Amino acid sequence: MSDSNVYLLINAIPNPEKMAATQQYLQSIMPVFKQYGGAPVGRFKTIEQLVGKGGIKMDAILQFPDTKAIRELVDSEAFKALGTLRSEAFNQLDMMICESM
Repeated sequence: MSDSNVYLLINAIPNPEKMAATQQYLQSIMPVFKQYGGAPVGRFKTIEQLVGKGGIKMDAILQFPDTKAIRELVDSEAFKALGTLRSEAFNQLDMMICESM
């Protein structure tokens, strides 16, 4: 059975000196995700790196109805308005559109 939904996978390395900004960003971005149809699947913190170079400390998976919704989210004024806070809160933030295999 094919899953028609798509997922936004987020890998992040928060700025350890700006954890208040990280929390503020996370609180601010969730309503924006919901506005574009995003539903949280899970949020995770890394407890141990087993393989690879590491560094990722936080992961999130959100389900969206389609790729168009994710692209509209990233192009939205609400997402762009959080750009400065996002840059302050994270040393690295990667966002990928994924689908079930």
